[in-house]
Amino acid sequence: MDCANNAWEAAPWDASDEIADSQLKGFQQLLMQLAWHGFPDPPEWRLASRSAGKIDVPWSEWGYFAKLPQAWIIP
Repeated sequence: MDCANNAWEAAPWDASDEIADSQLKGFQQLLMQLAWHGFPDPPEWRLASRSAGKIDVPWSEWGYFAKLPQAWIIP
């Protein structure tokens, strides 16, 4: 995930893709597409994560962003 290329982001992330990917092992990720997005609503995409297998732990938000990284493929 290369957050430096996002138009807007609430929680900045300046690590390279390799570092970010290695730090996310052992985590569940939840990618949400907002039905309403764009001004005055938040950008289209939202990302959250939590430790894998820890259903009693709340999700941590990474923020909103306007475009998905090119490496992410949504079926």
